[in-house]
Amino acid sequence: MHQDFFALAATRLQNNIRGWRDVTAAPRGSAKTTVKGKIQLLHDAVYGTEQYIIIGSANADLARDKVKELREIFEENTELRRVYGPQETNEWRMGDFITRGGCHFRAFTPRSNVRGVLRRGQRPTKIMLDDGESRDDVLTELRRNRIWTWYTQDVARLGIDGYTNFDIIGTVLHPQSLLARLLTQPGYTPHRYQGVERFAGDPTVCSGIEQRACLELWQQWRTIMQQAGPNHVEAAKAFFSAHQDAMLQGSSVLWPERQSYYANMLSRIVDGESSFWQEIQNEPLADRRYLFDMERAAYCTAQPGGILRDDDTFIPWQDILDVAGAWDPTPDKRDATGSDYASCALVCRDRHGFLYAIDTYLAQEVSTDKQIQAIVDMLWYWQVPLLGIESNNFASLLVRNMQEAIAQRAKEEGVRWDVRLVPLSNVRNKILRIKTLEPLIQNHWLQFARTLPPEALRQMREFLPIENAGADDFPDSLEMACRVVQGLYDTRSFVA
Repeated sequence: MHQDFFALAATRLQNNIRGWRDVTAAPRGSAKTTVKGKIQLLHDAVYGTEQYIIIGSANADLARDKVKELREIFEENTELRRVYGPQETNEWRMGDFITRGGCHFRAFTPRSNVRGVLRRGQRPTKIMLDDGESRDDVLTELRRNRIWTWYTQDVARLGIDGYTNFDIIGTVLHPQSLLARLLTQPGYTPHRYQGVERFAGDPTVCSGIEQRACLELWQQWRTIMQQAGPNHVEAAKAFFSAHQDAMLQGSSVLWPERQSYYANMLSRIVDGESSFWQEIQNEPLADRRYLFDMERAAYCTAQPGGILRDDDTFIPWQDILDVAGAWDPTPDKRDATGSDYASCALVCRDRHGFLYAIDTYLAQEVSTDKQIQAIVDMLWYWQVPLLGIESNNFASLLVRNMQEAIAQRAKEEGVRWDVRLVPLSNVRNKILRIKTLEPLIQNHWLQFARTLPPEALRQMREFLPIENAGADDFPDSLEMACRVVQGLYDTRSFVA
């Protein structure tokens, strides 16, 4: 890929070719920004091949940081200064500076008035859009269309016809994202790279016997990764080392020195199929695919002595290190017509790091007082010591009510019972948070009690990673509970 970049740049320079429009989709971590967004732009400036370069990204901070980093390279790279001399001028600002050779760099974003980037009537000679979309930007059709309109009606018209160069680079975040559409847009030269060029057992280079043997070995490796135990990762790596030649038969990767085939497969299982196909392969799964395959999920049974896992492994209660819940309430309403579900998921974690969704409160209850009483009953039954509550909505106003109900229950039982209530600050988009459950479910690292309410499993089964696509209250509280039980929460407690 890097060789392609340099060869194409050399050809265009030698033949004075301008007015090109490149669109490049490449895996995360493949140094596309290093080559195109740094080395190439530095070259443009010191050799005077561009006079005005604007650099865009998904938000103002990212765009400004990219321009700032170029400025700092000019200031701090001793070899660059030795060969080409100092580049500082009187116009040397954070996100907008001009080099000694007269090359102007400036940042812009999808939310800025890009028509205002004209400098004394001069139009940009090069437009670089590096990761111009965020994951939030592609979640809905409305947002995707908004980005498309901004680019086609504003950015694409900024240049000088036949002279301004466009360099659009990133990772395809959605089948109808800006980057995906530009890859097939007339007038643009597409370049698409994938982390895995050929999967092991590829039938174009392997015999039928080699293919079957290869796929069977990878399935055995996956089974080892899914097993409970303290050394399943090490055991899987040892299995691969013992069968490496057969397991790599027919495989090919983009950058083996940086990301081997095994590293790609490990990322695929740890980060999940959705992330792998999007971030590594630039083939994001379409919206309409249900995210969680609950037919292949693992189910467990809570018994008096412990938890019986899907693979018949028995985890005694003394091997359960933590149990925690997360409450996503609904406000008081006059009736339950069309109301959301109030949800409080309970998750426990064993000493090997495996998670178990053992219970949940899930109801279209219009009274918060009744929600609290039902949740306190569930917390008491499981003797839950930790409960997460969202701190960035009205739920934080119910903390005192929950504390009083817990204290009242302890008084009635005549025992000391403390439940620590911790704030959960959900700064990420809810859909993106819920998507983090996919690798846990796919690899059986999160198992579901067979006694969970049918509605909870239905919401998991029918969850679509798009906004307002259906009920997602249980998946939301489950994601929060998984965070709490793993210690990923604000360490401060709510003040009584």
